[in-house]
Amino acid sequence: GLTVNTSATLAVFLSDALRYLMSFPYGCTEQIASKLSSLAIVKRGLNLENVGDKFNIDDIEFEGKRYSMEDVVRIGLARIYENQKTDGGFGYYQWFESNFWLTIHTVNALIDLKEAGFAINESALTRGAEFLNQQIAIKPDLYRNNDAVIISSYTLGRIEHYAKRSDIEAKITAIASDSALINEKLPHISLAYLAIVLARGNYAAGLKESVYKALENRIDIDARGAY
Repeated sequence: GLTVNTSATLAVFLSDALRYLMSFPYGCTEQIASKLSSLAIVKRGLNLENVGDKFNIDDIEFEGKRYSMEDVVRIGLARIYENQKTDGGFGYYQWFESNFWLTIHTVNALIDLKEAGFAINESALTRGAEFLNQQIAIKPDLYRNNDAVIISSYTLGRIEHYAKRSDIEAKITAIASDSALINEKLPHISLAYLAIVLARGNYAAGLKESVYKALENRIDIDARGAY
């Protein structure tokens, strides 16, 4: 058979993708955080004209039961909090130790939820941020890791009133000043985060422009668009 959908907006193309994202969160901390972050993005997107009225956000089915988006977020958050350790970091499961990269991912998910209007445990967010800050300070391998410094700086910068560390700002300046690094060696995702960090911070305009230019130079454009 053939089904034809018409719409005056891009909503017709988003419907299946959005419905796929709106499913029940289960699995380890990483999986649940990814799902909750997706739900937060969906909720914010539903405020767009001619998009929100096309979807029912209070009808998520799992194992024969139906849940609202609020129910799903509440259940998912409870499971995430159970996996936060005494040092503030998050483990994949309750019996796993804290993981730096997982904590970055989870803290960003909590911020996404907060920005979408969901109530989160502010203490859990603060403790997670303090864990990231401390790990960068006490582990030389992380401080020497450009990706770790950039992404943690991006994450901590999303938290309102969170104090910036002068040594991290100096490290960001050093990274952005290394033309070979930003033009050839830094991964695309880290370069994108670096551009955001520079845009938010009090950094020299020349550094910002050089990083923006390096990011633009990595964009390929063809008949399908830019990627």
